[in-house]
Amino acid sequence: MAGEPPKRSRGQKASAPAGLTELRADLAKGGRGRAMDGSRIGVDDWMIPTGIFHLDYAFLGGIQEGQVTMFLGLPSAHKTTIALKTIAGLHRKYPDKWAVLVDAEDNYDQKYSQDLGIDTDRLEVIKPFDGPTAVDALEAALRVPEVGLVVLDSIPACSGMQVLTKSAEDASVSELATIMSRMASKITSTLVSEKEKGHLVSVILLNQFRSKIGVMFGNPLTSPGGYFINHLATRKIVFRSKAILQSTSLDEKAEGVAQISFTVEKSKFGGPVRSGEFYMSHLPKGYPVMNPSATKESTRICVNRPYLQGEIIDEPQIILLAGKYGLLSGAGANMACPLISQEKMSKTQWMLWLRDHPEESDILKANLIALYRAYSNRQPIPVDGYLLGAGKDRILPEKELQIGRASCRERV
Repeated sequence: MAGEPPKRSRGQKASAPAGLTELRADLAKGGRGRAMDGSRIGVDDWMIPTGIFHLDYAFLGGIQEGQVTMFLGLPSAHKTTIALKTIAGLHRKYPDKWAVLVDAEDNYDQKYSQDLGIDTDRLEVIKPFDGPTAVDALEAALRVPEVGLVVLDSIPACSGMQVLTKSAEDASVSELATIMSRMASKITSTLVSEKEKGHLVSVILLNQFRSKIGVMFGNPLTSPGGYFINHLATRKIVFRSKAILQSTSLDEKAEGVAQISFTVEKSKFGGPVRSGEFYMSHLPKGYPVMNPSATKESTRICVNRPYLQGEIIDEPQIILLAGKYGLLSGAGANMACPLISQEKMSKTQWMLWLRDHPEESDILKANLIALYRAYSNRQPIPVDGYLLGAGKDRILPEKELQIGRASCRERV
C-alpha cells in the first residue's frame, strides 16, 4: 500500500534520510551543535554513586553523568552533606577526576569533607563574591577536561552585586532569576559542547525553600531562582529531615540520628522509585548508635563499629532487599548469604556483620543495584563504582541477574 513505511528485519538499522544527514554535517561543520540517531545517545549507563545506598538504589546507580541535578529542601535537610558525599563517590569511582565546589555560602569545612571520604587534594573550592562571578566560575570549571562534577552551594546565595550595594528599598527581586536564567543557558550550551568532545561532567545545584508571604491556601513554599533553573534540572530531588532520639550504649538520650526523606519531584529518566528515606548519624566521632529502623526494642542494639558523623545507617534496608531478591535465605538464626559469606546468622547478626565488613557490604549493595536494574529492564553495568579492587569481578552474571529479577517479580 502506498504511503506505508518500508519494512526491515529485526536488528537491521534504519538509515537516516538525506536531509537529516545534511543537517548533521552542517551542524558539525559550523560547530553550532550536534545531531545523531537516538540509538547513539545514551546517558543512562554512566552514573556517579552518591554513597547513600537508598538513593543509589532508587536512582538505579546514582546521579547521571553529564546531567544537571537539583537538591532542594528546607534548612538542615542535609543537602550540602549529600552533595559532598556525591563528590566522595566521584573520587572513589574515578581516582583521576577532580571536583569543583562553588561555595557561594562560604561554609566549606575541610575536616568534615575528609571525614565523608573526599580527597581534598582533588577538590577545588571557589568562593565567589557575587552571583555573576559564581556563574562564570561554574562555566569555566565545566570546560576543564579533568573535572567530573561541579557543585553550586547554593542558588539563593548567588545574589548580584547590585543587590549587595543597593538599599533594601531599591533591591530587585527579579535579579536572582535573571542571573539564574543566564547560568542555565551557559550550563546547557557548555554541557552539549563538552559531550561532543567526549567529556561528561555533572552539575549539582543546591536550592532552598522560601515561604510566600500572605499565602493561606495551597502550598506556601517556593524556591528562588525562577522557573528556568527548574526546567534545566534533569532530576529534582526534595529532601526533608527530622532528628530522632536514640538511646546510646551509655543509656543516655541523644539527638544523634536524622531521618531524611527524599521525593523525586522531577525526573527526565523516569525510574520506578519516587520517594524513600534513610538515616544519617550525627553523633560525635567514636560514639555508638543503635539501629533506628528496628521495630522492636530488643533489636535496637549497638554495633561494634560506631557510626561517625555523616555516615548512613543502611544495613536494615540492605538485609530487607537481600531477602526480597533471594540473596539472603533461611529463617531465624540460620539465614545465609552465600554471595559474601558461608556463615549462618540471624537478621540482627547479619546487620552487625555487614557493618564490620564494609567491603563485603559494598559487594552486596552493588549486586542489589544490578538486580534492581535488571528488574527495571535496564543494563546492569554501572555499579562498579561501589566496588574496589578485586571486588569488581563479584557482580552476579547476567543470567543470574535475570533469575533474581524473575524471583523478585514472583515475590512482589
